[in-house]
Amino acid sequence: MEIETNNPDAVYVGPSSSVEQMHEFGLSEKSVKQVAHGQKWQTGDVVIHAVDGRDWADDSALCYVIESANAAIFLGGDILYFDGFERYGKQFDITAAALALAGLYPVTGSPESSPYL
Repeated sequence: MEIETNNPDAVYVGPSSSVEQMHEFGLSEKSVKQVAHGQKWQTGDVVIHAVDGRDWADDSALCYVIESANAAIFLGGDILYFDGFERYGKQFDITAAALALAGLYPVTGSPESSPYL
């Protein structure tokens, strides 16, 4: 796979469902690391935290908090609105967030009950 060829030292991480897809796309076993909620790892001066996310179809969905000395970035991926936003906002000193929200209402509610619409 070209991304792996061009970046031979990179490690590609994700939950079990994403790891399966990475292998299907052609990434090698040595380049892929499966992670779960609560795990963290360091690369250089950056610490990456795997935190739970919400997805209608994937119970292993994750979000990530990427921390350095001067910033903490919440990377939401393609997730639903859920109480993790509040929890991680209290747990980490988030300086920026990248979100691709699939739903703007709590997963137990409906669009009509959303306080955000």
